[in-house]
Amino acid sequence: MSNFDEATQIAELIKEANKAMMVHKDAPDNGSCNLDTVLIDFEGKRKSFVDKVAELSGYSLSKITSGYHKGLYMLFLDYHGQANVRYQMVQTAKDYLNDNGVKASVWYQLD
Repeated sequence: MSNFDEATQIAELIKEANKAMMVHKDAPDNGSCNLDTVLIDFEGKRKSFVDKVAELSGYSLSKITSGYHKGLYMLFLDYHGQANVRYQMVQTAKDYLNDNGVKASVWYQLD
């Protein structure tokens, strides 16, 4: 598989993950305010590859440059809510990506 084909495949999975998490957008949003965000590990990939995934998916990817998650990319999807809803959406997107072969985890951040 070429780099372009792989980037296209990951971009499509990101779009599908965004759709999958929308089942939670209208749920009651109570609990602690958080800034949870999906992280993607593009280990071994060049920045140009990550940029192509962002371009093709239409979603921003921002590299973490320090700390425990250094080198991972934050994926900014169409998150809603600021408490339980955001948590549920992030978990669903992360699980969708992992289930489809994209190495994803979560940045947990309480406000």
